[in-house]
Amino acid sequence: MAVSTSWITLSSTPTTTPATFTVTLNPAGLSGLNNGNITVTPTGAANASLVIPMVLSLPGASTGGSLTLSSSSVTLANVGSQTNVTVSANSTTNFAVSTGNGCSWLSISPTGQLSTTNTLTLTALQAPTTGQSNPCTISLTTSSGTQFLTVNFGSGGSSGSVSANPTSLNFTTQQGVTSAAQTIHLSGPAGTGFTTNIVQSSWLTVTPSSGTLSASGADLSVTATPGTLGPGAYGPGFIVITPSGGAAIQINANLTVTVASTVSATPTSLTFAYQAGGSLPTSQTISVTGAAANLPFSATVTSGSDWLSVTPTSGTAGTTATTLTVSVNPQSLAVNKTYTGTIVVAGTGTATGTTTINVSLAVSAPLPTVVRVTNAASFNAGSISAGEIITIFGSGMGPATLQVAPSSGFPTDLGGVQVTVGGYLAPIIYVRNDQISVVVPYEINRPIFLATVPLIVRYLGQSSNGVNLTQAATAPGIFTTGNGTGQAAALNQNLSPNAAANPAAKGEVIVLYLTGEGQTTPTGVTGKITNNATTFPVSGQVTVTIGGQPAQVTFAGEAPGLISGVMQVNAIIPTSLTNTSVTDMPVVVSVGGAQSQLDSRGIGAATIAVR
Repeated sequence: MAVSTSWITLSSTPTTTPATFTVTLNPAGLSGLNNGNITVTPTGAANASLVIPMVLSLPGASTGGSLTLSSSSVTLANVGSQTNVTVSANSTTNFAVSTGNGCSWLSISPTGQLSTTNTLTLTALQAPTTGQSNPCTISLTTSSGTQFLTVNFGSGGSSGSVSANPTSLNFTTQQGVTSAAQTIHLSGPAGTGFTTNIVQSSWLTVTPSSGTLSASGADLSVTATPGTLGPGAYGPGFIVITPSGGAAIQINANLTVTVASTVSATPTSLTFAYQAGGSLPTSQTISVTGAAANLPFSATVTSGSDWLSVTPTSGTAGTTATTLTVSVNPQSLAVNKTYTGTIVVAGTGTATGTTTINVSLAVSAPLPTVVRVTNAASFNAGSISAGEIITIFGSGMGPATLQVAPSSGFPTDLGGVQVTVGGYLAPIIYVRNDQISVVVPYEINRPIFLATVPLIVRYLGQSSNGVNLTQAATAPGIFTTGNGTGQAAALNQNLSPNAAANPAAKGEVIVLYLTGEGQTTPTGVTGKITNNATTFPVSGQVTVTIGGQPAQVTFAGEAPGLISGVMQVNAIIPTSLTNTSVTDMPVVVSVGGAQSQLDSRGIGAATIAVR
């Protein structure tokens, strides 16, 4: 137990119930009206403190002197409410206005020494808090005595025939989270109107703000929204309900804000890049944390699920981060595009908080790289000639699987691949990411002979490194069943394939196929299919040796039915060959003085089978 002023003395401080104690008042040195409190505080948390107001009126105060008040008791309904009381006297009379202790919620104007007739303006500055007086007593003192004025704030839980239940509310909620709604039930005569007002609290909300009682009364819904308030206790705040024709009802509200159970994630954006045909991008991570321990959350791909994934899709988070793995699989996506997706990490159950992670994936075409350029028949690197079929080796130059030109013709764009030689688009025979075969355009020879011929591969809009080649009038190579060596791709006189199991006889015609014969007469047409045998190389004599001996050439021109750039040579196998049952007889074809492929011994690397 405690007292608020020195003129109140207690005989004892009881520790059990029921309790009896004696209150002694000591008015020495006091005059007029005096207010005080006795506060009874139970141990434990079972009940709130009880405040007992004490008012001491000294002798002579009851006469009131010659003053007359327009009202001896007034009520201020809520904070900001104001009322006037008229104080008058029969003759000029000086009087002093004063309040007792605990009335700081009330403003009186004017105060001090007054005279004759005055109007006192009373204003509620705030709602009375614990330990303050409600009602508050004002003393108006003259030389003849003291007159008293009682000022009430609100009306507690009732206003005449209208009542409210409960008369106090307590809210507990997390930081930033609006509380569950609580209900105040109003009872009273049907048809009674009312209004509501929030006092001394920005965190309270009450709905409706006005209404009319039905036969069953009316319900008000009250919520507490802490906003940016940190953890702690707040209040009291006040809900003032004013019935029509009655005094206001005051409802006290208190708020306890607890630490938020919020889940958050970082970073909020991820960027991936992928080059088609290359390795998949390395997975990246998201860190999920919580304001408290063991907060449940979910992780969901909300867009981009055809290429974007996150694991795990749920878990718990705390002050120690939980790691999520984000992966992309762009192999089925179109190139030269940027794709966007989102992952949402959100608290579940009692946990709150939502973080959206934006994911960007740029898919580009591979960067083609040319490593080596060879004759498609001999696989020898060196100078190229107009119309020659060449093979380009490298990486990232086309699709992963082989694509071959259609039987209807040879396009200059196949599988997203283009090749320029000397600036001219080359007809394509086949493409793959590591190997391409094209025909050198005849335009590098006519109308202008290009000594230096740049070659560039483009795949899906990406250009390779440029390779500068030199042009020769001829660069012959014999097609073989291997990579430029061994058994030639030749036909016997009866048009059956020449092979060890099917050798040609001496004195018979052998048919050979080459490329690199150079410009033709009439002038070669790039990409054309030869439909007759009337197109011939223009760069000098064509000669053949078989087994080192000259062979008679019976035909040397473009191969009918094949693309221009493939030359057919028919030669008679010399009867003077002394070797018999030789299956690897070396063959050399010269065009304009340039020889076909030779082995390390300087003899023909291409061979035929002769019996």
